[in-house]
Amino acid sequence: MKSKVNRCFSVVLILLLGVAVVLGACAPTPTPGPTPGPTADEPVGEPIKVGSIEGYSSPTTAEIAGDNYAVLNLAADKVNAAGGLLGRPVEVVRRDNAGSPEQSTRMAKELYQKEGCEVIFCAGPGSANAMAVSMVAKDVKKLVFVTAPKATTFTCEEYHPYIFRTCTTVYAEAAASATVALELIKGIENPKVEFIGWDYIYPRELEERMQVIMEAAVSGLQWGSYFPAMGELDFSPQLAKIQASKPDLVLSSMWGPGAVSFYKQAAAFELFEPGAALSFNVGGESLHSAVLWAGGEYLPVGSWANGNEIAAWPGNEGQREYHEAVMAVTGKKYVSGYSYYTDISFRCWAKAVDKAGTLDTMEVIKALEGMTIDTFQGEMSIREFDHNFNSLMIFAPVKAIPDPPYREPDTDKLMVIEIKDVLWDYDTWYESSGHVGGQVLD
Repeated sequence: MKSKVNRCFSVVLILLLGVAVVLGACAPTPTPGPTPGPTADEPVGEPIKVGSIEGYSSPTTAEIAGDNYAVLNLAADKVNAAGGLLGRPVEVVRRDNAGSPEQSTRMAKELYQKEGCEVIFCAGPGSANAMAVSMVAKDVKKLVFVTAPKATTFTCEEYHPYIFRTCTTVYAEAAASATVALELIKGIENPKVEFIGWDYIYPRELEERMQVIMEAAVSGLQWGSYFPAMGELDFSPQLAKIQASKPDLVLSSMWGPGAVSFYKQAAAFELFEPGAALSFNVGGESLHSAVLWAGGEYLPVGSWANGNEIAAWPGNEGQREYHEAVMAVTGKKYVSGYSYYTDISFRCWAKAVDKAGTLDTMEVIKALEGMTIDTFQGEMSIREFDHNFNSLMIFAPVKAIPDPPYREPDTDKLMVIEIKDVLWDYDTWYESSGHVGGQVLD
């Protein structure tokens, strides 16, 4: 794995309104007439099925999965209300993989081959589950949109023309995160940086890439790293060692419950007290409302974090309408940042089908490649050769607020970096992957 990563790294984002009409009790009984046919805008025929494979019952991802499912149904409802896709209704079919790659493989085959789904939207959980779905998509020559896993291999070594990725990649996120980290240690002589992340493909790739970039930029940089077992929530052994090393900056790469547990335990070690180490939660999406509501009070004030869609920015009408629609379905006070990628994925696929005028997979792929779409974060596009979406990475420190969730991004210091500015170019991608974008490979 490391050799592949080195090769790849070495060269640089409806509501239903019911109206009850009460007829007068004395009104005469109408004479039955012919059954009305569909209106001009009402979709007819067999539904076009789209699949969703998520960890709906997984403790760490059930909430994200629920938001993604809500977003898919809202998007399908909007299409159907406008006449459907190619005049036919769109139906969302979901499967729960319970966090098992084996289940993901079986369910992907079931959705593609038995249910007849034209596309599957998958947020994992994790790279292993999404990769399992991707391999089935390659075999049956059907589309898959990866909406959360960021492992480089999806659109590099394991690229195939049926995969599209709307989330960021480790390669890009590491470069962007390194840019922020370098600013945090700017002016410190022989800075000491400690990295801690779960022992999993994403933190491993992130750490490797960030170390290469930062060591090349800073003379005398001292680097240490720790990788507790995936899912481990007791970080006291690593925290004791990190505290003893007296670091200038701690880069933590845990997400969800892991991020909350890490910062809660770090407080007991007084690791991020004023005058102690700086904190940066890299790749953990701790700017997302779900994390802030789950344990925002434990995030050190001033700690930097990232996100891809956060409630505090851009704060325009399109974003407010999106959040209100999703929260009306889920009943929560916030929306998962990852559901934004699911929404964009569906919209891109639907736009491509409409443009192609057919469900033929290759014609839809051609329509997707190079596509530009308007979002409430601005205009974004899909790269033709590797099918990565030019999404945004958002970085900011957190500040204290008096009411729950007690922390929010400090938008005065917010940094927005486009993936296209830090992702590999065509030559680097081609050399590393050995594939040609848009060409169907045997």
